[in-house]
Amino acid sequence: MQTYKVKSGDTLAKIAKKFYGDAQKYMLIAKANDIRDPNKIKVGQVLDIPFDRGDISDSTDLMTIQAQEIPIDRTSMRLPEGQYIVDPKPKNLIVLHFTAGTTARSAFNTWMADSLRIAAAYIVDADSSIYELFDPQCWAFALGIKGQPGYPNEKRAIQIEIANVGPLKRRDDMLCWWPPENSFKTRWCHVDEDHKYVKASHRGCDYYAGFPDIQFLSVCNLVKYLCERFEIPKDIPKDKLDICDLDWFTNYEGIASHQNFRTDKYDIGPAFDWERFEDFIT
Repeated sequence: MQTYKVKSGDTLAKIAKKFYGDAQKYMLIAKANDIRDPNKIKVGQVLDIPFDRGDISDSTDLMTIQAQEIPIDRTSMRLPEGQYIVDPKPKNLIVLHFTAGTTARSAFNTWMADSLRIAAAYIVDADSSIYELFDPQCWAFALGIKGQPGYPNEKRAIQIEIANVGPLKRRDDMLCWWPPENSFKTRWCHVDEDHKYVKASHRGCDYYAGFPDIQFLSVCNLVKYLCERFEIPKDIPKDKLDICDLDWFTNYEGIASHQNFRTDKYDIGPAFDWERFEDFIT
């Protein structure tokens, strides 16, 4: 869940307009923060900003949403050419990542400030928005694999980052994510809020932030669209989902995640529902 620190002049209506594009949705924020009087918020107060699930009801058949209908924002977070490699390559691999942060904007700003051309072609935000940062035929150093001459996996892969904080650590009755300085002291949720996380051991951590349905659906539709556009196999390495095997994955074509290429990476982690994902994209 995103958070927002109240500034001078803010009202719940203004904040709702900022996050949802609709001031009338201020009660979503009020309810999420147990605010009985919407006119009483304080400067410096940190508010939880819930995901707006109103446009996806429990009865919605997610399978009916076609990949070619997905909206992709190709202007709001466009990287300049110096931040990626303008060298189109054939694509036969999609790699999923999480940003280890709360928003697409924070990942974009990090890449803009970095001269190493680390980036992904796409980011899917927590609210389901899809941003294309550069032409997916081009490439950048998203995998960060050392010792592979020529960067074969970087060149052939379309990288997708998903706004998600990733691993969590328990502090008393709270689950916290990594800031500041990898101390895992920033509150994510209470342990009773089990819809916000998955409890599963993976690479030294026992809890992982969940992916909201609207975001998960956008990822599914984006992957389906890219597979069909670039004729990438809709294959999933079912026996190696959480295994790093660089030699095997260098010869693999289909859909994988960052953890398959590096032992020091957590993404995409156990909170990502691969079985459901496969059902949606095929």
